[in-house]
Amino acid sequence: MATMPFYIISVGGKESEVGLVMGVFAFTALISRPFAGQAADIWGRKIVMIVGGVGLALSPLLYIFISSIAPLIVIRLMQGMSFGIISTATSALVADSVPPKRRGEAVGYFAMSNNLAMAAGPVLGIIIMNSLGFTNLFLISASIGLMAFVFSVIVREPERQPGLISFKRPPIIIRSALFPTSVLYFFALSYGAVNTFVPLYAVNRGLTNPGLFFAVMAIGMLLLRSYAGQLSDRFGRGAVAVPGLIITAISLVLLSKASSLPMFLGIAALYATGMACTQTPLMALTIDRVKPELRGAAMGTFMSAMDAGIGSGAMLWGVVVGLWGYSQMYLLSSLMPLIGVGLFFWISNRERKKNSLLRSQATQAN
Repeated sequence: MATMPFYIISVGGKESEVGLVMGVFAFTALISRPFAGQAADIWGRKIVMIVGGVGLALSPLLYIFISSIAPLIVIRLMQGMSFGIISTATSALVADSVPPKRRGEAVGYFAMSNNLAMAAGPVLGIIIMNSLGFTNLFLISASIGLMAFVFSVIVREPERQPGLISFKRPPIIIRSALFPTSVLYFFALSYGAVNTFVPLYAVNRGLTNPGLFFAVMAIGMLLLRSYAGQLSDRFGRGAVAVPGLIITAISLVLLSKASSLPMFLGIAALYATGMACTQTPLMALTIDRVKPELRGAAMGTFMSAMDAGIGSGAMLWGVVVGLWGYSQMYLLSSLMPLIGVGLFFWISNRERKKNSLLRSQATQAN
């Protein structure tokens, strides 16, 4: 995440091509997720995780032989697909394993594994890149992908009830998951700006290791994810998700003005707060709204929104950076979470009115 923009520049890419290559990864993950969710519902979570693990182990090795943008994009396609496959199946496995009354809390714990990786990965990646070069960086990345494969082989999958196992093809898109998914998409549009361009933006502002930004952000989410999930279990999903979106917007406005290391790190902590309070309740809400036998497909639908937002955001903000620069780009990206807030209230009100009408009709019928 933190090193790929530098590698793209090193092989002759431009800033607009940074957005393209980073966006391709997300879009490929987006395309693979619905099918991975279907496969996980039909054949089980573990076999799909193993397939994704193989791709994660192989794709970094191929970067060693690349010296131009076109083949780099092809490998990013493979890596994005592998990431989409394994992460979708893993999230479905988690959904199978948690009790409903503590679902938000459990989802928060699950998300902490991501945060641990996001805390260590960017910092170590920059250090390895600067001291050992890209080849060693890719070899180490491949070895970590191999570990993901090994853990997928040995992980234990809970037995599903016979009535929940179906060999019929589940739908690609789960309609009941579209509400939280659509809100997540607008959050992810803003994350595309952070994920793709903070490394270059931070160096432009004088930071020597922009991985520190992602480390602070990840540590913040590590500390807050489970707590945000518990709050959503207690007070409701929207009571946590909406403030999270607003905090995200504020942090992006501040990021547009960032000019020092302390300010960057403070913004990273604030963005982490918004991210934890947004993603965790929305994922729990998705699980709340679907039948157990459709959880794999639902997780594919939900996580596709993150990929679509990151991918389209990377491409969109790459164009904006080329036209107006980083500061204006981050200022414009702050509008995306606020659109998510408006969408949350609009859909919630529509569903509330619809449910009220159905209850009224049922009462009249009785």
